[in-house]
Amino acid sequence: MDQSGGFERDFSAGATGNRALLIDGENVASCHAPTILGRKPELFSVRKVYGNFATLQERRWTDVPELRVVHACRGNDSADILLAIEAIVLLRSGVRNFVIVTGDGGLIHLVDHLRAEGCHVAVMAPKVCSRALRTAGHSFVELVEPDEGTSGQKHKGESPAPLVGMPAKDFDQFVLQEVRKAGQEGLAISALNAAVMANYAAGIGSRPQKTWRAYFKQDERTKLFVYRANGPNASVVMAEFHPPSPTP
Repeated sequence: MDQSGGFERDFSAGATGNRALLIDGENVASCHAPTILGRKPELFSVRKVYGNFATLQERRWTDVPELRVVHACRGNDSADILLAIEAIVLLRSGVRNFVIVTGDGGLIHLVDHLRAEGCHVAVMAPKVCSRALRTAGHSFVELVEPDEGTSGQKHKGESPAPLVGMPAKDFDQFVLQEVRKAGQEGLAISALNAAVMANYAAGIGSRPQKTWRAYFKQDERTKLFVYRANGPNASVVMAEFHPPSPTP
């Protein structure tokens, strides 16, 4: 899978009206906007970012003028479902080249369908995505976190606080706020990671626990949160919305 120059070669020829750039704004941080749009945005007649408007505004996707914001209702997978529906509509209207930007493995089904229909599909995703997502499209571009290299520089106007030196209690408060906002449906770990990346200068890897699973499994946090599943489908919910199963 080509991870750099091949992406531009794939989309450098032909009319611009036959290409679509579709971004899952709830699973990819806006700090990656320069990397995503730096690959000749004028090649795409359709450039959209999907997500709950309040969330996209909070994560500064609404500050990216090259993109059209598409509002999705709150709830797990709402943005993914809307993105997939619009991709199929675009397919039926004649679009044959897609760039899907997401960290959610659930959109692999969409990529597979578009490929089966004869479309060219490139995938862009954060480093934490699954191998299946990396290999789903014709080409793949890894979105590098800002603290890992220069290609993931923050979008102009974005001034996140330095996470590395951030007091633990402030980080904990931010996480608590994000999970609580999600309510009883819970928050996908991929979405939580995107929120952290959109607001601060580094991801969970810069914290002592290194992974979200380790973070939420610490004794004092198991009283507040319930960590559900593993891998790309992992999520977290406030313990108050997830009562323990009754004993037989």
